[in-house]
Amino acid sequence: MNIPGYEIIGPLCYQGKPDCMDARCRRMIYHDEPHVRPGCMGYHCSYCDEPCSMMGHKCSASEAILGEARRLAADTTEAG
Repeated sequence: MNIPGYEIIGPLCYQGKPDCMDARCRRMIYHDEPHVRPGCMGYHCSYCDEPCSMMGHKCSASEAILGEARRLAADTTEAG
């Protein structure tokens, strides 16, 4: 997807971690067969796998990776 004025730097989070049992995550509960297990519908950080909001969060891993991606994007913008 190309949006004028925006550049994609990296993913912030993903939704629905398999086997997640964290109480902070939303759940989708199926009561009909064959879907009788609860399913995580919460957001998790793409870098540390911890629960977060749909906007990600500032963990040390995301700060390091996204910070370097922003620096590289700025360098290519200045050079081009």
